[in-house]
Parts: sequence; structure tokens; C-alpha cells
Amino acid sequence: MHTACSAITLAAASVACAQVPVQWPVASGGNGHWYAGMQLPGGVTPTNWWDEARDRCEAIGGHLATPTSSAENAFIIANAVPQLTPVSGFGRGPMLGGRKEDGAWRWITGEPWDYTGWCGPEPTGDGINLQYWAFNALCWNDFPGTVAYTNTYIIEWSADCNNDGIVDLGQILDGTLMDADGDLIPDECSAHACNADITRDGVVDGRDLGLVLSQWGDQVNGTDVDGSGIVTVEDLCMLLAQWGPCDP
Repeated sequence: MHTACSAITLAAASVACAQVPVQWPVASGGNGHWYAGMQLPGGVTPTNWWDEARDRCEAIGGHLATPTSSAENAFIIANAVPQLTPVSGFGRGPMLGGRKEDGAWRWITGEPWDYTGWCGPEPTGDGINLQYWAFNALCWNDFPGTVAYTNTYIIEWSADCNNDGIVDLGQILDGTLMDADGDLIPDECSAHACNADITRDGVVDGRDLGLVLSQWGDQVNGTDVDGSGIVTVEDLCMLLAQWGPCDP
């Protein structure tokens, strides 16, 4: 457990994050994924609200939630939705990861579209994006993302980038995997993880390690891998996590 190298707060990862994620445990019949209720920051006025929520989820290692079964849908309603402050009014429920493409509804994860939780007559053709209809009627509704119906959404973390059978987020939270930059994506799996290549030769190796060790405790920008202002064990951990050739 790399506790010294993996301290993390969700606030550092995303100003939009409302609560600490909750896991649906495998031992309880779940999938091991993590969920949280999210809200777009005030003043955000995107061209497409669903697209904005999708992009923000992906930026912190997750995706808009995809309730593919009645049990998963019920878990989200009972555990993630209550993290959000209810907003009354027309179509104000949180967004989900479903979208209509080429005339068919699909999950953004590519999972089979077998289960649905539509409200009464829905979908009525109002739009191509999926949301819970309202906080007091948590069934599904189709809505146009270009209309500011809602600024809330449900995020789900399911990624297992190192293929060890455990969702990455849980291992970040318990310190098993390092996430020095706080983006909720393990440092060893980040596509952009090569800032420890201090010599800029395309590989993180002994030369970079030597530079970090030589500047230990100093405020040196080049060897301050995590950007904290001082070279510490956090920088060493990031360097070791990125060891080897940089991603192309």
C-alpha cells in the first residue's frame, strides 16, 4: 500500500464533485463499480449539457452512469441520487449515460441495451439524451442536451486499467494505486503520464531518478514532478510509476 504517495481528495480532482463515491459491492450482488452524484459548477453554460457532463466524467476516469439492470438502477437511486440537492421543476433530474444513435438507444459504454426504466409514455422523442425525469420521479426521460433542463448527473467508475479484477477508483482511494495528480486515474495508466521524463529523451529512467534525488527537498521546477513546489517522496513515487518508455 503506497499511502505516502496516494493521498487524494475528490475536491482536488474535480470542482464539480458533490460527494465521496459509493461502491456497489460484489459481495452484495453488485458489480464493484463506484457511483456519485455530480453537479456542474455554477456559471457553466455549455452548448450541449449532456456532452459537457460526459466529458467531465471521462476527465476523471469515469463515465455517465449506465444502469443496465433494475438492481443497478435501484442502487443508483438509493445511493448516488440522494447526494444531490433536489431541484424542482420541469425535467430537472440528473443525466445518465444513454444516447439515441442511428435510431436506437445505446449505452456509452457499449453494454447491451436490455433493461429500460422509462417513465410512462417515454421516450416521447423530446431528445436523444437520457436522464432521470425528476428528483421525485426517478424514471427515465429523453431530453435535448441543448436545453438546460438539468445541471446534475450521475458518474460511474468501472475502469480496471491494470486488469487485476478490481475497479481502479477503489484502489486509488485505499492507496493501492498512486494518483499523484488527483485526476482519479492511476498514474501508471494515464495516457499523459510522462511528466517524470525530466531529461526529455522519451524515457523515464535512471538519469531522471538521479536528478530527482539530487534535488531532494529543494524547490526546483524541473525535478518537481507533481508540481507541489518541492521535491519529495510524491515526486519519487510518480517517477517510479512512469518508469520506462513514454507513451507515443
